[in-house]
Amino acid sequence: KSSVTNIFGGSVHTIQSAGIPAFKNARDINYLRSKVNKDWQSMGDVYNWVKSHGVVEDFLLYELQINPDVKGAAMQKTIQEGIAKIKKDPDFADTEGAFNAAASFMRVPERILRRDAFVAHYLKAREKFDGLITDYNSPYLIDMARKGVKGTQFLYSAPFRPAWARSSMGKVFSRFQIWAYNSVRFRNDA
Repeated sequence: KSSVTNIFGGSVHTIQSAGIPAFKNARDINYLRSKVNKDWQSMGDVYNWVKSHGVVEDFLLYELQINPDVKGAAMQKTIQEGIAKIKKDPDFADTEGAFNAAASFMRVPERILRRDAFVAHYLKAREKFDGLITDYNSPYLIDMARKGVKGTQFLYSAPFRPAWARSSMGKVFSRFQIWAYNSVRFRNDA
């Protein structure tokens, strides 16, 4: 139930931001193979491309950097080792060591949402340039895709919370309310 709700809510934001055609095409391997990279054989190849641009570890790193519980030198060393492992294999089990709590927001539905948001915004950016940018790894297109992910798949860390929700207790009681607030704000902006 939670995963379905998560996928639905995040997908709605991607559709609102990038449009239905971009969202639909972001999930269509035949379209992606014909328009972006002919070497892609499956959505797994697309996900590997998204991972290669650091979308998975970017969000995990950001969450860890602002968490006051991980400021110590030993924890920072563990984090750096973990990030190196994520860069090598972004799909490693979320339950390993110190990343159990911090990576809980990056479960399978979150990864799907980030992949879809990244690719949909990438396709929308490509469309805006009407074929002028031919390199599918163009830093400009990648940056636009990352901004699309940040704009539609909200972060729940301290800078994005009201003051009352920054305490430990506030984080527990406000986790999904923050998503709801961001969702309403995003829809109002759209």
